[in-house]
Amino acid sequence: MVIPDLGGFTGYYWAHLSRTGDSGRREKVNVLTLDGLRKSKAIERLDFIKCDVEGGELEVLRGAAAMFE
Repeated sequence: MVIPDLGGFTGYYWAHLSRTGDSGRREKVNVLTLDGLRKSKAIERLDFIKCDVEGGELEVLRGAAAMFE
């Protein structure tokens, strides 16, 4: 994940999964799907999703396809 250097800005609003050429501070993060969390038994069931991913909603839903079935 890269957190862009935006001068005095201290929030993480523009943080995103890094792409080639991105500049800023890099942090390693684990990326897990909801299906993966269920498979590992970290969660048993899902009753509600609050999803604020700035245009990445479809990817979130794809990562939960088996759970929805």
